[in-house]
Amino acid sequence: MIVRAYRLLGSELARLRLGFMRIEKNFEALFPNEVWGGCHHMGTTRMSSSAATGVVDRNCRVHGMENLFIAGSSVFSTSGAANPTLTIVALSIRLAAHLSSKLSN
Repeated sequence: MIVRAYRLLGSELARLRLGFMRIEKNFEALFPNEVWGGCHHMGTTRMSSSAATGVVDRNCRVHGMENLFIAGSSVFSTSGAANPTLTIVALSIRLAAHLSSKLSN
């Protein structure tokens, strides 16, 4: 699937005349026949209402830091088997709205 995705991306880039991709001859050998797991870093900077139990607050701001924000799966308090992409996008949009409101004041 990874090799197929790269080939499709390369075809689309060429079709749109945005660029090209050169895939090396042994590219497929870099990937195993069976890929498992996701290896996401979920929960490493856990979201919590206090610094005693987490790293970031509800606005993804690192506790004790005025201008440091983290938006990604690391702020999840727990993880599941599904890919985290949609939740990461939602967190990022919420963080962008929060920062935008702070900057407009």
